[in-house]
Amino acid sequence: MGWGRGSEIMSEIIDTIQNNVKDKNTRKLIYKELVETFESYDCDTLEECLAMDDIYDKALKEIHPDWDWE
Repeated sequence: MGWGRGSEIMSEIIDTIQNNVKDKNTRKLIYKELVETFESYDCDTLEECLAMDDIYDKALKEIHPDWDWE
């Protein structure tokens, strides 16, 4: 069973990271770790956070290249 509030929590985290971590490589590494952690606890709504930060988008797409991204 997934938890739907995960994307709300992640959106707040994205705001904080985007405002405080200027290095794009570091940001992507942080996002990847967070996505993997959220998903390990059955969060399945993280795609709802797409378009908040292009670095987050890249991280999610690298983790899930098999998803339909169109």
